[in-house]
Amino acid sequence: MAAYAESIDANHREKLVEALSGMDEPPVTEFMRSITRQSSEREAFLANLYLARQGDQKALENLNRAGGNVASYEWAAALSLFGKYRYRPAVDTPIEALGAASGNVTQEAEESLRILFPGAPAEFQSTEQAQRYFRIRAKKAGIRLEH
Repeated sequence: MAAYAESIDANHREKLVEALSGMDEPPVTEFMRSITRQSSEREAFLANLYLARQGDQKALENLNRAGGNVASYEWAAALSLFGKYRYRPAVDTPIEALGAASGNVTQEAEESLRILFPGAPAEFQSTEQAQRYFRIRAKKAGIRLEH
């Protein structure tokens, strides 16, 4: 963490955040919390992903606002956390992600939605049908959707 503070190289700082994200230690958690606002967009995403893995509601909110402008495997990880922690304010995000070009993103989006809305059909005829189904379920649950 000291190396992060001393570094002026953005790539080096990102790599340090990536390395630290594999450690589940209280000082790392505090460090990640400290860089969610003052760092690059990618560093903030990684820090929020780390915190969201611990169920941090503010980090889940930040990930939802961040959108999917990261590698597909990272966005898929974020989508899975929305379901794992039953983060209903993000419902619209996995619904939209059902139409993503990346298979791992669509898979995690659907799995999250199935956690949030148990009893969904085993299969859908199309992406549009799945999106329509989950939008209806969200509205019936009183969740406000953006799209």
